[in-house]
Amino acid sequence: MMCVSGLILYIGSVPLMRLFSPSAAVVTLGAEMLRLVALSEPFFGLMVVLEGIFYGMGRTRYPFLVETIGMWGIRIFLTFLCVNVWGLGLRAVWCCMIADNVGKALMLAAPFLRRYLHQSGK
Repeated sequence: MMCVSGLILYIGSVPLMRLFSPSAAVVTLGAEMLRLVALSEPFFGLMVVLEGIFYGMGRTRYPFLVETIGMWGIRIFLTFLCVNVWGLGLRAVWCCMIADNVGKALMLAAPFLRRYLHQSGK
């Protein structure tokens, strides 16, 4: 479902941005950022599902740690470095947010992948 919504967001980025601004420059920049975000939608969906699995199992500490590392270590700290140290712009900020989503999805998937690989003898 998140792949489909990402595809729709990617394809419909310009019309969607036109709903919010008549400025061609704003529409162009916003559509570019929406296309970047669209590519991370499957990872965001995976992250939400895996967090729900952990919560359903009663294991709340690990997703809390993953969320904390992702938010403060990747999203906030990396964004701070990109903007204030390296002087990068809006694209870099959105890349940090995408990296946060992808990183959290991978960190939440790691225990399941380890268990699967261990059980299958690989």
